[in-house]
Amino acid sequence: MHWTRWRNHGDPYWVTPRDEQGTTRKAWGCLVEGCGRAHHAHGYCSPHAVAFMKYGDPLAYFGKSGRKRLAEPGYDAVHKRLARERGSASAFQCVDCGTQAQEWSYRGGSLDELICAKTGCAYSVRVEDYDARCKRCHRLRDDSLKHADFRDERGRFVRVRAGDE
Repeated sequence: MHWTRWRNHGDPYWVTPRDEQGTTRKAWGCLVEGCGRAHHAHGYCSPHAVAFMKYGDPLAYFGKSGRKRLAEPGYDAVHKRLARERGSASAFQCVDCGTQAQEWSYRGGSLDELICAKTGCAYSVRVEDYDARCKRCHRLRDDSLKHADFRDERGRFVRVRAGDE
């Protein structure tokens, strides 16, 4: 019994908390105000427990689609969000050459620009900062930005090269 308590709770003398009526936490329900679902783990129902374990907050933002979102999503998550909210890039024309677009391309210059730790690519959380481009124009744009060095001291894209002001 003590070993099981130690394994499950980290304390061999663990006693399941009870309220004044003698009911255990499982009977209390979710700790989130107004939830009303049954207790699952960590004092929360299943969806709030998952949000708590994944994001550290049982009330993580749900958004229009019902999905939980972090304040700063990663590079891949932003591109998934683009496809979900704006649709496939192939439904648009390339902003540079007018052919059918194939990919979403970051425009650059956003105030809330982030740098992907994995790839070193700049990206923005806002879906409005992306244009639809064909693969050729997307690669040409990325190459021209790399070689033209349109970045400030923090590595963010800027509209004018340093020293050209």
